[in-house]
Amino acid sequence: MSIEGFVKIISSLIIPGDEKKGLLSGSEVNFYKYLESNDKLDSLIQYLELIRSNYRAEFHKELLDCTEEEIKFHIIKGRRKNFRFLNDISVLLCECYYSDSCALQRLGLPSDAPFPEGNIINEIDLTLLEGVYNKGKIYRQS
Repeated sequence: MSIEGFVKIISSLIIPGDEKKGLLSGSEVNFYKYLESNDKLDSLIQYLELIRSNYRAEFHKELLDCTEEEIKFHIIKGRRKNFRFLNDISVLLCECYYSDSCALQRLGLPSDAPFPEGNIINEIDLTLLEGVYNKGKIYRQS
């Protein structure tokens, strides 16, 4: 299995997407290119090697001989044991997903900068902080 194929499988597993709502899956945002351009491919390669060795030890065959569903099942099965890898990959995928203009558009989020108008902030009732302000400065003795 190539690293690109593994990236597609794991990214579609983490963010599955929804055709009815028109939401993109994680495999549709070119996660491999994002990892490559940000020099983050190493952790995914290490995770793939770990999956390969675990699969080889458990089933006595190569990961290349598996279907996509078997690989997904093996990833889900070992998610507690490989939590750190999956957490790192999930964070990177979310960064990639929410920086993709097409994904943002389908989510109904703006993909452009809020300039020149800026972000609109609703007025809040600052009298809620009056008690804290009236206390004055409080310093802790060291």
